[in-house]
Amino acid sequence: MEVFQRYELKHLLDERQYDELMASAQSHWMPDRYPNTQIQNVYYDTPDFAYVRRSLEKPVYKEKLRLRCYQTPKADDTVFLELKKKYRGVVYKRRAEMTYQTAMAYLERGAPIEQPSQVIREINWMLAENPSIEPAMYLSYARTAYVDAEIPGVRLTFDRDIRWRREAFQLDAGIWGGPLLLPGQTLMELKLPAAMPLWLAKTLSRLEIYAARNKRERNSSLCLTSFFRASCRQRRRRQSQPEPFLCVRWYRFCSAHALQGDTSFETASEAKGSRLR
Repeated sequence: MEVFQRYELKHLLDERQYDELMASAQSHWMPDRYPNTQIQNVYYDTPDFAYVRRSLEKPVYKEKLRLRCYQTPKADDTVFLELKKKYRGVVYKRRAEMTYQTAMAYLERGAPIEQPSQVIREINWMLAENPSIEPAMYLSYARTAYVDAEIPGVRLTFDRDIRWRREAFQLDAGIWGGPLLLPGQTLMELKLPAAMPLWLAKTLSRLEIYAARNKRERNSSLCLTSFFRASCRQRRRRQSQPEPFLCVRWYRFCSAHALQGDTSFETASEAKGSRLR
């Protein structure tokens, strides 16, 4: 069982910010042990997206369950069943390593895990308390990872070609789905054991890459919130499949305006949301 405890901060970068950040940080970081990976995830939720809806409310405590792999798996390949929790801003990620065949037998048919670890026992409790939990979304992305050259535990990742789908939830179904980002966008995530290194804080400030309280990042968060809320409404109403793709187009429209600092989409988002209710 692997355990991670850290702060995680996400930022949506445009091409200029990404290029300048890479140029500025070359002397401070080095490639991670696994510098380039293709990550695939299946996220689990209830039919009415209870876990996503709770996350959008920004509670003190929240959790999510996902199955992750780093290559399209065969039956005997290794995958990771992860339980990710967040309490007062600190992320606690624990995961159990198993074969893909074992993971699917456990998640789809309830086959018991032999000699379960603490995280498996917690997932058992989670599934018992919410028996309607099922595969809810597939998400994949190409990730490039770096670590701070001097400070242990500081990690930066850059995700591109983020794709999602609401069908074919099996990880062995291959990497395909609708794009979530606009051309030129990169999702950066900072993984910090404690305070941010001074060099990194200064670089992000100079490039106007701010946390969620900044308007540009807040707008991007509003876009994603609008997207998920529309998906939740679609699921509750049991509509046909095209609706989620309309939601993605709406997300991409909002995101394009957010990157330009344009907040006019917020009024349009509220109006669109009232029509979808």
